[in-house]
Amino acid sequence: MATVSAYSHRFQSPLRGTRMSSQSSLGRIMELVWRVRSDLTLNAGLAYSYETHLFQSDLQRPAYLAALVGGNLRSPQPDTKNFDPILSLAWSPDRNRTAVRLGAGMFTDQIAFYWSARERAFIAPSGSGRINVDGALTPYNFVSIPTGFRGADLLPLLRGIRANLASKLGNGSDPSISAIEVIKQGGDIAAPDSTMTYSIHFSGGIQRQFSRNLVLSTDYVMRRYVKLGPLQDVYVLDANRFNRPLVTGVDATTGAVSFIRNPTIPLCTPAQAAALDPNDHCSTGPINISSSGANSRYQALQVKLDKRFAAGSYVSVSYSLSSNTGFVEFTNYNDHRGAYGNLADNNRHRVTFNAVWNLPSHNGSSRVLRGLINSWTVACLSQISSAPQLNMILSGLDLDGDGISRTLLPGASHNSLGYGLSSAGLRNLVANYNADVEARTRRVTNADGSMTVIRPRTPFNQIINPIDLPAVFPMVTPSFRRICA
Repeated sequence: MATVSAYSHRFQSPLRGTRMSSQSSLGRIMELVWRVRSDLTLNAGLAYSYETHLFQSDLQRPAYLAALVGGNLRSPQPDTKNFDPILSLAWSPDRNRTAVRLGAGMFTDQIAFYWSARERAFIAPSGSGRINVDGALTPYNFVSIPTGFRGADLLPLLRGIRANLASKLGNGSDPSISAIEVIKQGGDIAAPDSTMTYSIHFSGGIQRQFSRNLVLSTDYVMRRYVKLGPLQDVYVLDANRFNRPLVTGVDATTGAVSFIRNPTIPLCTPAQAAALDPNDHCSTGPINISSSGANSRYQALQVKLDKRFAAGSYVSVSYSLSSNTGFVEFTNYNDHRGAYGNLADNNRHRVTFNAVWNLPSHNGSSRVLRGLINSWTVACLSQISSAPQLNMILSGLDLDGDGISRTLLPGASHNSLGYGLSSAGLRNLVANYNADVEARTRRVTNADGSMTVIRPRTPFNQIINPIDLPAVFPMVTPSFRRICA
């Protein structure tokens, strides 16, 4: 049996004052089901999809971004090669008591189309849509030093700040000026090589019926996502490197580091930051660019036992041994391999118990009692999974001065504590880290006999203190959920 179907969707951009900002999805699906013989069935299919203006391909990138995208100002173009094949088979070699199943396929999808719409607010005519603005455009920007400025202090100033920025941005009527040329910062820009995400799925398993009401099945499943990026708001880096410091001096007494920002696009002077003239080639904040470079892989071995009883009641027990690895986050601008590791939702072991019991019928003479008591079902779902792995991020520290103030503990990988790294291994890594901190620490005896400890600092003037671990780690218990109704 063969089937052919087609589909189309159309989405309109929410931004004002932009032409050709709608997005269309077109596709065609063909499927062939072939029953080779009574115990063997093959299923094959091929899908094709095409997306228009998914990456704002109708807009030219402003020359302002040339240094951040390697001089390539061409917007990512629609991908014309989105062919997705699928193939599966089902085989029952012994009169339906045993079933062998295999399946594989590729699937292309944008996942969340609205992520790409956010880019349009920055590269479309200035004032076309709502954008986020970094605090560097205001006098109230506190990065590496403590401050007594509170949220309550900001509230009465917020209306004036917004009005001032809105007057500079305009209303989207001038196509020659983009928003990013005015505010000179921004995010959600798709790299020129960005494309649609696709996934590769594979599953294979065997199911055996041991008796009329007892079935055991075992399956291996794999799901790999490829080219994750702008459409999922991942694989994002500040291409302007706005928070990269250039050290200008170190105070010999206190160890305090003096620095200036060293972005790719020169830093705006205070006068330029106040004027926000689109003709000034300078920057006021980060400019985040995302590319389709992230991947992830989920694998699992799944075992399930089903036991059915009379009157439709049954019990099911399943176990899953899984691994989920892939892109986590950038902690080093120049080492993209270090951005990969265990994903946060990776639970290696998972046991699920499910039971359904249809209550016995009441056969008395009263129709009211029969209506109230009969046709009730009790169901219970209980699940226990292994404790989550923990990450070892040094937040607020840019040890190498690359502009990213989130650093992995040296020697560790993402989400590895409890999944490859033991508590003893963590203590060794921390001991090595603390030894390095102590080696760079100075102790000065004051005139009154007291001692001043001068810790090393990052190029961003962040104080590097040793890590103090507890003598005994608190126990991380497995996750347990139960629902009965």
